[in-house]
Amino acid sequence: MRKEIVKVLASEKKVMFQDGGAEPYDTLLIASGAKPVTPTLEGLPRSDYLVFHTMEDYHRLAKSLDGGRDVAIYGGGLVATELAASLLEKGLSVKLIMRSRLLRAYLDEELGEFVEKVFRSRGAQLLERVEIREAHKVGDRDVELLLSDGSREHTAVLVACLGVRPNIDFLRDSGVRTSTGVLVDGTMKTNVESIWAAGDVAEAVGFFSSQPEVIPTLHNALAQGKVAGANMAEELASYEGSVRNNVFSFFGNLAFSCGLATLGEDDAEVVTQRSDDGQRVKKLVFRDGKLVGGAFLNHPEIDPGVILYLIRKKLDVASKREMLLAKTREVSRQLMLDAERRGTSLR
Repeated sequence: MRKEIVKVLASEKKVMFQDGGAEPYDTLLIASGAKPVTPTLEGLPRSDYLVFHTMEDYHRLAKSLDGGRDVAIYGGGLVATELAASLLEKGLSVKLIMRSRLLRAYLDEELGEFVEKVFRSRGAQLLERVEIREAHKVGDRDVELLLSDGSREHTAVLVACLGVRPNIDFLRDSGVRTSTGVLVDGTMKTNVESIWAAGDVAEAVGFFSSQPEVIPTLHNALAQGKVAGANMAEELASYEGSVRNNVFSFFGNLAFSCGLATLGEDDAEVVTQRSDDGQRVKKLVFRDGKLVGGAFLNHPEIDPGVILYLIRKKLDVASKREMLLAKTREVSRQLMLDAERRGTSLR
């Protein structure tokens, strides 16, 4: 039976449902996820544009595309680019309207420009560093968009892909501390006794700093859930911190990034290997002899999980840096195997 929780009464250790019912708890895990950001577009009601977050959103979009209509996607993140790639493969006309550049949070400018070049070659129109100021229906089908640079665009279907926001409205007046999401400590516990949080709703400590942040990825949600569950069962466990990591497959290409892959850190050192045609790129980011990030273009042989392991273990790989770049798959696996053996011998 599906019931929506509308209030948490922490002092009474119970939750209230929308239908007026209540349920007591001994321990409570807040795993309410996130909802898509819905922009306020002057002149256009919320019902006249789509988001792309759930299966229901997919069905609404599929229904609106009957007849091969053109699509404008507002956003340049992973969901926006994956949606754009799928629509382009189906032969639809697609324009991406971005407040910054394509995949800014995941890829540096060089790899981002490669992705943009591929998208343009497939017919995508990329409008960068602009926002939608106004939007108006034109007749029964089209929408006219007024952009921040003064230009106007027309589309049949508008989809907003501007990220997600944690579902925390029901925690108002509960006493649970929130910021962007639910603030938790290293055990995923909130400031309120017997209440934990995990997943897209949780604002947990970052791996590279002590600042809390929300990183809504499946990998982080699984790790947080395991830690929260263990502590709720009175088995001590701690969360090591959130690490960004994503894989993007597009038109026969593969991009993978993790950790501090977008660079910009003054004390980080980047080593790069490129093929002559620029179609294959490796970038490893080091800090104090440790691997802290990586970005790979068209290297399907490299295991993302192994790279993430090396980052999380904070292994000193300074002496292996050049070998790790030259033979990433073989050396990264050997480093992981050696670390596991050392860990086993200490038990």
